[in-house]
Amino acid sequence: MSAPAHPAPMPVTAASSGGRSLLRSLVRSPAVVVGSLVVAFWVFCAVAGELIAPRDPFTVEPIAGLLPPSGDHLFGTDSLGRDVFSRVLLGARDILTVAPLATLLGVVAGTALGLLMGYRRGLVDAVTGRLVDAVLALPTVVVALMALTAFGPSNQTVILVIGFVFSPYVARTVRTAVLAERELEYVQAARVRGEGSLYIMFVEILPNVAPLVLVEASVRLGYAIFAVATLSFIGFGIQPPSPDWGLSIFESYGLINGGFWWPTLFPAMAIASLVISVNLVADGISEALER
Repeated sequence: MSAPAHPAPMPVTAASSGGRSLLRSLVRSPAVVVGSLVVAFWVFCAVAGELIAPRDPFTVEPIAGLLPPSGDHLFGTDSLGRDVFSRVLLGARDILTVAPLATLLGVVAGTALGLLMGYRRGLVDAVTGRLVDAVLALPTVVVALMALTAFGPSNQTVILVIGFVFSPYVARTVRTAVLAERELEYVQAARVRGEGSLYIMFVEILPNVAPLVLVEASVRLGYAIFAVATLSFIGFGIQPPSPDWGLSIFESYGLINGGFWWPTLFPAMAIASLVISVNLVADGISEALER
């Protein structure tokens, strides 16, 4: 496709038509609708948890410890007498703050790196590619544990670590797409006009690989949620007294052998529901963009 001498912005009608078509495809998918509703529910809990929680999730009542689910405590109480139902509702807050920010960091850094690797190629691609391969060879949890041990556990450190670990995955995906895009006529036309590399990468190529980046972001969000919960479970993620789901499981999983299953089961079910729902939405977006 030949590019005009002076690039013109995409017509609003065309962009709007494409957006409406994508939205219609997503709305018609039962999996996407169900996944979106579950995600929206947990987002609402994260934002307005105090308004809907029946009890203060931080109040300790030792005499009410490990009460089974009942009318007074729908999900029972934990070993400190805290209401598990209230803690599950508010437990969405930290994980839905840390995971999206970590995903955003990883996607932004990975996209920029992938654009650089794919467009510049040559020595830049070779050297950067080896560094990316080195990071990809290490398990995410191992890298996170090393960093959190060195810098100490905190939400900010978790965001930086997960974003750092995810960026090579995004970079690899974006690089592959950019290698194909850079040979197309609109990129060649931009070079002929004398446009700089940064302009071509971020103004010409990026909009054309944006759908791929969107899919990658939705997929990475599911992984980020699971990674945050895993780090909290092993004591290196979100710290007490947060009602974070992974931390709640870490604090109570040893009670299962004694028959006290509820402080562990309900946070675990919350994690599973959120991860599965995000993956349903990600799959729906991927399928809609492929049509």
